Amino acid sequence: MTYKGCPPVGGKCNYQPKVLVVDDQEEDLMFARLGLERQGFRVKTHLLDKPEDLVALENRIFIKGYDFVLSDTNVGRFYGPTDVVKAIKSSGVPVPFGGWTNLPSPEHEAKWRKTEAKGYFVKPAGFRAYEPIAAAIRDSIDCRCRNP
Repeated sequence: MTYKGCPPVGGKCNYQPKVLVVDDQEEDLMFARLGLERQGFRVKTHLLDKPEDLVALENRIFIKGYDFVLSDTNVGRFYGPTDVVKAIKSSGVPVPFGGWTNLPSPEHEAKWRKTEAKGYFVKPAGFRAYEPIAAAIRDSIDCRCRNP
């Protein structure tokens, strides 16, 4: 795989980016993990349901460090473009992020754009349809290539 700003190293990059997926649905988290892993990412998931889960999210980003965070737009009682983005930014770690949803709308897309999200996606119907999301994530990740 190649990433933005990566000089070719033997024709490919062997770095496996870490992606954190935030959602309130276990099934969506499972499909995202499977779909993005097939695209070459190391994927962790974060179930967001209770207020303390937002604090845990902020801490997790700070401690673990991720290359990209993908958040649901309507995350249970939370809203991705405000609540989740605030947690991401409060972590103090400059990590690119994007939003996704089952119910796309121009209003949600506009709110994600205002947060400087790197993309707004419709959740794929199955774990095999993650190529467009994976491509956008790759374009957002700084180079961390190293020799194989």
